[in-house]
Amino acid sequence: FTLPVLQRSGGVEIVPAAIVHGFLLSLLVPILIAFFTA
Repeated sequence: FTLPVLQRSGGVEIVPAAIVHGFLLSLLVPILIAFFTA
C-alpha cells in the first residue's frame, strides 16, 4: 500500500489528494474503457 510512502515523501497534505485522485480514477476507468473500445 502506497499511502504511507506518499505521506513520508510528500507530507500529510498530499494524502487526501491521493485518495481523491484514486477515487476519481476508479470512477473514470469503466467510462474510459467503454469510450475507447466502442
